[in-house]
Amino acid sequence: MKLKKYKYVKQKDQKDCGPASIATVLKQYNSNVSIAKIREVSGTSDTGTNALGIVKGLEYFNFKVKSIKADMNIFKEKDLPYPAIAHIVKDKLLLHFIVILNVGKKKITIADPSEGVKKLTYEEFEEMWTGVVFFCLPNDNYEMVKDKNEQLEQIFKMIISDKKLITHIILASILVILIGIGTSFYFQTIIDSIIPSGAEKTLHIISIALIVSYIFQSLFEYIKNYMLAVLGNRMSIKVMLGYYRHVMKLPMNFFATRKSGEIVSRFMDASKVIDALGSVVLTSIIDVSMVLIVGAVLYFQNQTLFFVTVLTIPIYALIILSFIKWYEKANKQELQDNAHLNSYIIESLNGIETIKASQADESSVRKVDNLFLVYINSMMRTFNIDNLQTLLKRMIQLVSTGVILWIGATLVLDNELSIGQLITFNSLLVYFTDPLLNIINLQPRLQTAKVAAERLNDVMIIDSEMEENENKKISNDIIFDGDIELKDVSFNYPTRREVLKNINISISSAEKIAIVGKSGSGKSTLAKLLVSFYNTTKGEILFNKYNIEDVDKNYLRKKITLVPQKPFFFSGTIYENLTFGIDRDVNLEEIVEVCKKVQIHEFISSLPLRYNSYLEENGDNFSGGQQQRLALARALLRKSKVIILDEATSNVDQFTEKKIMNEILNDKDLTIIIIAHRLSILTNCDSIYVIKDNIIAENGTHKELIEKGGLYYDMWNI
Repeated sequence: MKLKKYKYVKQKDQKDCGPASIATVLKQYNSNVSIAKIREVSGTSDTGTNALGIVKGLEYFNFKVKSIKADMNIFKEKDLPYPAIAHIVKDKLLLHFIVILNVGKKKITIADPSEGVKKLTYEEFEEMWTGVVFFCLPNDNYEMVKDKNEQLEQIFKMIISDKKLITHIILASILVILIGIGTSFYFQTIIDSIIPSGAEKTLHIISIALIVSYIFQSLFEYIKNYMLAVLGNRMSIKVMLGYYRHVMKLPMNFFATRKSGEIVSRFMDASKVIDALGSVVLTSIIDVSMVLIVGAVLYFQNQTLFFVTVLTIPIYALIILSFIKWYEKANKQELQDNAHLNSYIIESLNGIETIKASQADESSVRKVDNLFLVYINSMMRTFNIDNLQTLLKRMIQLVSTGVILWIGATLVLDNELSIGQLITFNSLLVYFTDPLLNIINLQPRLQTAKVAAERLNDVMIIDSEMEENENKKISNDIIFDGDIELKDVSFNYPTRREVLKNINISISSAEKIAIVGKSGSGKSTLAKLLVSFYNTTKGEILFNKYNIEDVDKNYLRKKITLVPQKPFFFSGTIYENLTFGIDRDVNLEEIVEVCKKVQIHEFISSLPLRYNSYLEENGDNFSGGQQQRLALARALLRKSKVIILDEATSNVDQFTEKKIMNEILNDKDLTIIIIAHRLSILTNCDSIYVIKDNIIAENGTHKELIEKGGLYYDMWNI
């Protein structure tokens, strides 16, 4: 296969160098695949992509891959397949993937996802290369893959679907244009007819008509702008809320491998797409019509001046074409730098307590300074390109106007044109050149929309965790009438080591069990599997013999409540947070009863506004123990069949914790799964499972495990 030389894909995030390198390899073979899709198949996590991820990613797209550890002598071999992916240490501190495009006699051509295509000497390459290289070739059954960027098309369809509003906007615009054209002939009539003939009454009538026309023109302009704002707002609601709705339906792995700022920045990208496509729709109808109508009027006014005007169009087009790639590259960089800045600001605000405790506020400010400076520089780069383009187009417009007046004055002197006709032509010229420039200026706006839509598409292309037939799956209380069984369950994150291996657990209805083990042993992952945040790699999870994959996820999470160690609260009242997500009416009596169970009612009663007291964002005005007790109350109010407590009382003092657990464990209808490090609260559990090295090492009651003298016994003594 003949390669198209030296194409590369720029990474969107620091963790994207692996997927971007795979995308660059695919580009050489005429495939175009989004980084988002490659992230999923190569198992990119918040720590990046590992070697196995590179292999799995390439194999997914039908490549045979050979990864080797070698020295520089490998490049003396002839007939090695390129492009190849190399592992390097960038700037002597950052592990990074690049693509080797070509190896010459003196230099090696590489594509660095963070910088682009460049040539390095053998010495420069050797200094940063770790010796790991992935050679790859497409299999015989390789087929080109072309990911479609459907966002532009979908948003465009949304805009044109509002036909009634668009029709009104067009009508208002046409009326503004027609009034503008009509009033332009006012000057020609005055100069060529009224003043020479001294028709004073006619002057008064025409002037009054002109003033009335201007008033109506202003009103129509106001109506047009108002309807444009309404159209923009409607599109914003559809697109932005659609994006947020899609994000809320994405699997947990999506959030685990991306920064929140990267996700949030797409909202601004959506507004740029809407703005650009709205301009396309209206410009393609209004401005094109205006150019044709006014062009015809100008042609009949004077053909010579009209042809002089038309000669500027190729010059405008040449300016636009020369800026396309330059502008697109700068605009893409600006959006990415803005996302990086937003990500760090959000992270630093979320971690403000740690920053202050570590006296790292100055360090954080310096980091934001650097990121902001990078963003400002990239923004200025985009602005300068746009400004230079505008300058050149403005110069052409002014020069052409000067030439037209020059030639027109000559025609007046030669009695081929009247003064009134020249002034009218010059007045009408604005109605021709402005829409013409609007048409031409669509290019940078469309480029911005294209880049923004690509970024939006990176999220929208990811499949929802909810299947199309999700609501047709099992959603009946019968699934919780029997046992919950985990049969030979194994799990690993994509391209990572196993977190759980051959887990077998049986939980009877209303049974109270505990899962214990060292940090990182897979306890919390097991909890997430039970609420279908992730799917098992092997084995199956059964609810009364029904496979978890056949159960409606929405129903499952309604009946199984996971209470994490660090609960989340929105800014609002205690009452609003306790009833958040509950789809039934909850009276205050029920809330008070539950809060008494979790030992938080007394504290709430001491507050001036009691249950209407305000919780700050993430509950920051409450202590960690108070937050956990509120989270327990919220979980009990949901009236779920199963509650999973993942270190849910770790910040509560032992005396209060004991009282809470006694209340909860006495509920005879509730199935409870407790994940905890404090073993003292587990003595009354029906069964305890001890996880070590990703497997269940032992299980039994507290008494049985103590008598056994194994791992649990050692943990109890510690």
